[in-house]
Amino acid sequence: MNTHTIPSHYLLADIAKYSAGSPADHCVDPENLSAANYNMLATLLRFIENRIDDENLKIEEMADAVGMGRTAFYGRMRMLVDMAPSEFLRKMRMRRACELISGSTLNFTQIAFHVGFSDPKYFTKCFKKDLGLTPSEYRRTARI
Repeated sequence: MNTHTIPSHYLLADIAKYSAGSPADHCVDPENLSAANYNMLATLLRFIENRIDDENLKIEEMADAVGMGRTAFYGRMRMLVDMAPSEFLRKMRMRRACELISGSTLNFTQIAFHVGFSDPKYFTKCFKKDLGLTPSEYRRTARI
């Protein structure tokens, strides 16, 4: 069992929030992670947080950041969070977008750029596909 702590911003239980399906289906319990997996996920979360606005962020860079090859990284992500690294990155971007939409006055183009999308229309399309609402609909519901 790992007893290390990381800043609350990177709590590994939050990984469930990036997962598809219900949190119970995909929740990573930090108590049941090996120290190596815990540290790998913590490092990955910090890396992505620091580069979330980089539209050119590559899976190879994510793998390098945690000291793994692409294939091993893909397999480890599948095992730990039941999704491909690219899907995990997109989920993190959408979660950050939700935070910015509900907690700031930035317009949607600015938010798209802040979360790594170079095309605001594509951002809106992805947002609607992932959340079932447009960014403006989400902002309206988040403020109620």
